[in-house]
Amino acid sequence: MSGLQVRERCPRKNVSHHHFTLGPNRDDALNEVRLLASVSHPNIIKYYEAFVESSKLYIVTELVRDGDLFAKLQRTHSRRQNLPEETIWSIFVQISDALKALHDHKIIHRDLKSANIFFQGSKVKIGDLGVGTVLRQRKANTCVGTPYYLAPEMWKNKPYDTKVDVWSMGVLLYELAVMEPPFQAKTMKDLSKVICRGKYGRLPSCYSQELNDMVKSLLVLDASRRPSMSEVCRMSSVADRRHYLGEGVRDWNIQIVPTINAGNNIKAIQGRLPAARYSPDRCRLPDVHQKRSALGDVANGRRTPTRQNKPMHATSPAVMYGKENVHRRR
Repeated sequence: MSGLQVRERCPRKNVSHHHFTLGPNRDDALNEVRLLASVSHPNIIKYYEAFVESSKLYIVTELVRDGDLFAKLQRTHSRRQNLPEETIWSIFVQISDALKALHDHKIIHRDLKSANIFFQGSKVKIGDLGVGTVLRQRKANTCVGTPYYLAPEMWKNKPYDTKVDVWSMGVLLYELAVMEPPFQAKTMKDLSKVICRGKYGRLPSCYSQELNDMVKSLLVLDASRRPSMSEVCRMSSVADRRHYLGEGVRDWNIQIVPTINAGNNIKAIQGRLPAARYSPDRCRLPDVHQKRSALGDVANGRRTPTRQNKPMHATSPAVMYGKENVHRRR
């Protein structure tokens, strides 16, 4: 995404504002508008509208008030606890259903990580589609994402498809249980080697063989042997827990919005943005006095392995890799 992102509660509506300075990398911000406007799913952040004002692109989305998954894992780790296994399955099942919907329409998220997963009460929502893409051919080539979650084929600069998100799901599932990613190193070069080797530690003994098997099925080095998200959702461990999806599970729709092209004409962008999806006079004010907590944010007395200090952070900004240089997105 281009420029500085600012999130704030809109005083009139239960929504969140994001704004981006329209600089040379405006295409990234417009890409996020396009993908958000293409998707309507109960487990994906809702898009309301976008507009241009004072050379800034504003994106208005629903406000998710209960924080992100990375912050939740930090709190759980600081208490030296584990997440209950059914909490992990609930998070995993909801993300899997949303990811399957994206993949069914050839949308790759490409930056799936704990910092991009948000809570709205018991509902889990995927956010940040800024580096997502729609597959126009069988494979994509641009290497983009957050280092700890990148699939081996991306580190090897090989063409890839939706299976890179499946790998990221495996990393995320492991992180939910262990409180840190399965592959870590002090340098990018070493991290690449560790990920391409594919060796990682077993989950804490408090977790079932079923959960271990799911991690193993996702973290497969050969992308052709990795399951699709459709196959993951049909696995008994997921299918038997579809009740975690809630009543709105079938209430979703995806219609790909055309690429937003405006060249260097900032004023022209406004006329090409997707239409607004809400009526301001029908939006209710949030109940700021209601106490809310993220899903499963409870103590269960179990301890987790001590996290070692690492020079790289699990929520490092997503980066785009060239052959010689590393370019930061934010």
